[in-house]
Amino acid sequence: MSIMWKKVLLTAALAAFATTAVMADDLPSFDTPSDNSIPGFGDESGSLPGFGSDSGSASSSGFGAASSALAISGEGGASSRWFLAGASDIEDRAVQMDPYFRLNFSYSGSIGEVEAKLKVNERILKDNPEDVIDELTLRAYLGDFVLEAGKMKLVWGKGDKVHVLDNFNSDDYSDFIFPDYIDRRIAVPMVHVAYNMDNGMRLEGAYTPYMVPTRYASSGPWVPEHTLLSAYRMANVNATGYAMTNSWVYSEPMLGSFLGKYSASSLYGFYKDNLPDTRTLKYGQFGFRATGTIGSFDWGASYFYGRMKDSSIHSAELVKMLLNAGSSANVPVGQLYDYDRMQVFGLEGATVLGGFNFRAELGYYLTDDVDGDDPYVHNNSLQWVFGFDRDLPWNNLNVNIQTQGKYILHGDDVKDNGVGDVDYNGEKAWVQNRLVLDITDSWMHEKLKPELKLVWNIELEDVVVMPQVSYQLMEGLDVSLAGLYIYSGDNGQFYDFKDNSFVQVGAVYKF
Repeated sequence: MSIMWKKVLLTAALAAFATTAVMADDLPSFDTPSDNSIPGFGDESGSLPGFGSDSGSASSSGFGAASSALAISGEGGASSRWFLAGASDIEDRAVQMDPYFRLNFSYSGSIGEVEAKLKVNERILKDNPEDVIDELTLRAYLGDFVLEAGKMKLVWGKGDKVHVLDNFNSDDYSDFIFPDYIDRRIAVPMVHVAYNMDNGMRLEGAYTPYMVPTRYASSGPWVPEHTLLSAYRMANVNATGYAMTNSWVYSEPMLGSFLGKYSASSLYGFYKDNLPDTRTLKYGQFGFRATGTIGSFDWGASYFYGRMKDSSIHSAELVKMLLNAGSSANVPVGQLYDYDRMQVFGLEGATVLGGFNFRAELGYYLTDDVDGDDPYVHNNSLQWVFGFDRDLPWNNLNVNIQTQGKYILHGDDVKDNGVGDVDYNGEKAWVQNRLVLDITDSWMHEKLKPELKLVWNIELEDVVVMPQVSYQLMEGLDVSLAGLYIYSGDNGQFYDFKDNSFVQVGAVYKF
């Protein structure tokens, strides 16, 4: 059989696999409301701190054919946390145990590769067993083209684990901002093609038939219940005012009778029943990207069409539901939640100057609310990342500083619409900035590694500090001592978790 026919057959097999993944993959739609219900921890890019180089099956793949080889690697580990609040006696402090296991397979042939990444922990087995297959990628090298299909994670943007242009995958925040960036991204069925031009440019295109929204914890200390409750309390206030103005029968403050009790679990059951099913072509995503190098400057331009990964709540429809529950009147209720459609036009760049590794991203987020007068759809916004890292002349010290920002257009209209607007925040901050800092070092021939991470949401007034020190006991086996401190103001993005500071010990073995 000629090489040409082999390429044709392999291309057809990849297309068939992608179609099968689209029809058979059963990813959940356990997701979250918008800024005024369940919070996201970053912008719609799903970005939060991570430090070091991003890696993803598509974005980090090589482009040369490899000799046939089977490779197996993996790791297993466990951590134990002692929470510092919630009890007056130290013996009554809450303890959390989190064991996990990963196994990676890859096989390289003459013109293609197969990669599979498996992971297991208690949250996956309990809530999302389909994510035992973390990624599964088929890759074919077809001359200057690379074709990939499978259940994939794709990283776009020059930021260092802080992005505004990386929009195909969402984040799993069921364990707050742990684990690292690429590990908490949720893979989706995807087809990705890249073309390497003779002049060094690279052209990419990607398509996912549906999207998986942001995922949060449904139980335990990382459930954002305070923010979720506040959305319904505000809707209850609005329903009370509407009833009084329009002579409706609405005699009881409604959260108790409407949801049964003040609990995160009852609220989760309610809003999950009203979320749209995102596993349809209506929620498909696609995008294009071009990257290249001019001198010492790496540049990129991209376009993304899809949905925001955090849902918006239609508070007027929620008010109708409360009125319907509180009176005998027949109040028709529409859709409570949806994921705003958006287009993202992006520019990115990176360069080395004077020993500093600079990187930047800029994205214009275009939604259906161009004029900013629809309170139930996010306004257009400008979002950016700018940062650098630098090796300092002391030991192996490295400092990584990045800023992530967002400017909400038509902020005055958001202000006029008040707390029912999905863009509203208590600080009325239409410009929001986040500082992400990571300081690392190593000693004793890189066996002892201290690290300090910090996330500061400047306008929203909250801070997360994460110190850690790890030590290599033997080849492949590391132990660590870490901590987490959270401070949040009343309107901070981390307000729900302000009492979740902890100390943690852990161990991991890699093979």
